[in-house]
Amino acid sequence: MIRPMCLGIPVNHSIYRDDAAAISTVVLVFGLDESCEHCCDISTFLRAVNNNLIGMCEGVCESTVALECTALKTCSKCHITKPVGEFYKNNGNMDGLCYYCKECDAKTRKAHCEKNKARKNVVIPESKTCPGCKTVKIGLDFHKSRSNKDGLNYYCKECDAKSTKALREKNRARAIVVVPEFKTCPICKIEKSNSCFHKANGNIDGLQLYCKGCFLDRQRKLKYGASPEWIKATLEAQGGSCAICKFIPGTGDRGLDLDHVHGGGPRGFLHGKCNRGLGHFKDSVELIRKAIDYLNGSTTGIIYKVHLDKAIKNKILVSQGYVCRICSVDLHNKKVCIDHDHDTMMIRGALCNGCNCGLGCFDDSVILLTNAIGYLQKYETDSNL
Repeated sequence: MIRPMCLGIPVNHSIYRDDAAAISTVVLVFGLDESCEHCCDISTFLRAVNNNLIGMCEGVCESTVALECTALKTCSKCHITKPVGEFYKNNGNMDGLCYYCKECDAKTRKAHCEKNKARKNVVIPESKTCPGCKTVKIGLDFHKSRSNKDGLNYYCKECDAKSTKALREKNRARAIVVVPEFKTCPICKIEKSNSCFHKANGNIDGLQLYCKGCFLDRQRKLKYGASPEWIKATLEAQGGSCAICKFIPGTGDRGLDLDHVHGGGPRGFLHGKCNRGLGHFKDSVELIRKAIDYLNGSTTGIIYKVHLDKAIKNKILVSQGYVCRICSVDLHNKKVCIDHDHDTMMIRGALCNGCNCGLGCFDDSVILLTNAIGYLQKYETDSNL
């Protein structure tokens, strides 16, 4: 809305774009007759002036927006003048922007975090106020974070969990997730195809933060303490093969599993079946020795059938005292497996599910079971040194 005082129009009279009533009012103020040829020329002139003034105003508004987009500010850290879009917002400052640019801010935060992480001793406070729920809570109610000054996360565990859950649910609720064709892994700093990242609908781009290789190395480091250097040295020492069955994964094969001491560190790399076999035998050298004795022992002389008669099954269990032939666990009210020699089809005995699966993972091979004993004893010796 423009008030053209320069035309001698009273203040209470305004000119609007495409407002015929307003223009007619102006014509009446000047005592013009639109039926008169001369007055029509003046009337047309007024309409033109009105449109020009409004156009000038809109031009000023658009220029203001453009100025905001191209506005500059000098970073207090690197002293480089950059567009305001390169600064984070900060309502506490007069210009509404942070002192440092985003790049310098990131470098400063990283240096601060590294300095905090390098501390040998971190004094964790007994209590802390969570900025989310505004509640004073004990230190155990916060996740640890060595990068922070007090060694604790900013928000309590409860608020942190709620925030993470809300963000993931918001991302999952999206009808369409725009997955980028390429993405740069923040660990290896390499731009890779989206197929090199695991899917994660909870993330904004629908992909995991790290590529598959870096994600696996990171998980191994966090869970088992296996550093990339240790992984490389161990695989080279094993010749890239399983430490028990000597299987070498080829193209398209599943990689070797990282075997570890339960509650301890890593031991070596195993084929998936060998790793599961050790688990079924509870990493016990004694149980594996019993399994070898069981395989070298005699059979029951009964031919195996898929649907074995219940009376024959009970006869075998009674002859064993209702215990597993390998681990001697009580088989009452447990899953009973009738084990047999796959070459002769003769029943060897009744086993618990764990021992039966363990033999299957090692292909009923005395050689593989012997290798498994050597593998376990090697790392038992190394841990005792």
